[in-house]
Amino acid sequence: MRKCFQSSFLSLLSLMIFICVTGCAGGFGKFFPDDRVTSAFETYQINPDYRYYIAGSGTYPVAVLAFDKSYKMGNDLWEEIKLTPASMKDLVDLMQLRLMSCCGQMWSGFLVIDPLGKQIGILYAYVGAGISFRVEKDNVVRLYGPRDDDQMKKYQDRQKR
Repeated sequence: MRKCFQSSFLSLLSLMIFICVTGCAGGFGKFFPDDRVTSAFETYQINPDYRYYIAGSGTYPVAVLAFDKSYKMGNDLWEEIKLTPASMKDLVDLMQLRLMSCCGQMWSGFLVIDPLGKQIGILYAYVGAGISFRVEKDNVVRLYGPRDDDQMKKYQDRQKR
C-alpha cells in the first residue's frame, strides 16, 4: 500500500512539475508600466516599425496595442488600425475623456515584453483591464482579454440602470 502511494505521489509530482515547466515557460509575456510609453501615446507618436490594434468599439475603445511588425495578431477581437498623429490624437483624447468622466481613472502606458524578456511592443490601457498574451510559434501573439467586468461595463456604458 505504501509503495503504491509513493509511486502515485511521484507520478503526480512529476506531472505537476511538467505542467509548470511547460505551462509557465509556454509563451506568456508581461506588461510593465512605463512613463515613456504613456508619453508616446499622449503626445501622439506613431512608431513606423509597429502595427497598431484596438480592442473595443470605435465609440469606446478599451485599449491600444502596438507590436513589432515581425509579430502577427492571433485574435480577431483586436482590430488593426492605421494611425496618423491626428487620428491618434482623436483616439487618445476620446479614451481619456471617457475614462475620466465615467470612472475617474487615467490611462497608462506599458511595455509589452515577450517570455524571453525582449520588448515586442507597447500598450495603452487602464490599469486592471485584464489583458494577457501568449507568444506562439511563428511570432503569433494570442491575446486574452480585456476582462468584461463591472469596470468595463461602466466604461462602455453597459451597466444596468
